[in-house]
Amino acid sequence: WDFDDKNDLDQAREDTLVLCGKLLSLGLTVDQIQASFSGMKGFGVEVLTNKWMSPEETKNITLSLAQGLKTNDSKIAGDPQRIVRISKTRHMGSGLYKIPLNCEQLSDLPIEDIRNLAADPNNADDQIQVEVDLPESIYSLRLTPKKEIKPLSAPIDLDYRSKPKGFTN
Repeated sequence: WDFDDKNDLDQAREDTLVLCGKLLSLGLTVDQIQASFSGMKGFGVEVLTNKWMSPEETKNITLSLAQGLKTNDSKIAGDPQRIVRISKTRHMGSGLYKIPLNCEQLSDLPIEDIRNLAADPNNADDQIQVEVDLPESIYSLRLTPKKEIKPLSAPIDLDYRSKPKGFTN
């Protein structure tokens, strides 16, 4: 997930915290959720899963769980051509680094302190991301409900006298 707001980093952080809360309530643990400051205009959340999913399935999960969060960048959801930056790499625009944040740092530190941490990659704690066996409560979101296709019905009485010129019965 990617939460961006170039004008209000606090809103992006709040949406990130809401998503982390949802993930925790659905059965993940704090060490299975990797939150990070992007180094520019927002925050990201990554979950390393042991299940293979198609881009469409990944998109269904991410959009479902981030529904209603206004800073969610839904364009990257399930797009395999979008590259996720590795932690402690420098953002070309700001010069700050993508740094992992634990839940306490994410919720308690002022934005300015987070930016100060991101000025030097050595300020970030090394966090090992734990692989997740996704709980069914999350994994089931990968499937979209099939839309019912209603058959088209033709009028019972066809009037062949009003057909376009040149058409045969």
